[in-house]
Amino acid sequence: MPLFSQSFGNSSSAQHGLGLAAAQIVEDDSERIAVIAEDLGVIDVSEFSPERVKVVTPEESKGLEFDHSIVVSPADWYDGSTSMARTMYVVLTRATKSITILQQNIKRTGIKFLEI
Repeated sequence: MPLFSQSFGNSSSAQHGLGLAAAQIVEDDSERIAVIAEDLGVIDVSEFSPERVKVVTPEESKGLEFDHSIVVSPADWYDGSTSMARTMYVVLTRATKSITILQQNIKRTGIKFLEI
């Protein structure tokens, strides 16, 4: 399963990154996509079918399965605690084909990302 990471400087570029990531994935109309984010108010997936693209919080993702997951700014909610480590595990295991991670301010977090 490929793992991609991208760093963005502000929320508008993060939204742009989300659109690019989703657009690359949605070429196959039968695949389901999860956008997993703590702050759902900054996520706009209105250009995509709600049956295919579901926006959920990390906690709401538990028990769900998708072909692809786009995880938005996990370092903003991951605090290193045991509880958050379990939540991170859940988030990172929702996809069966690919995971895309979009993150701002990579340098301020203890999470190690590959910057591309």
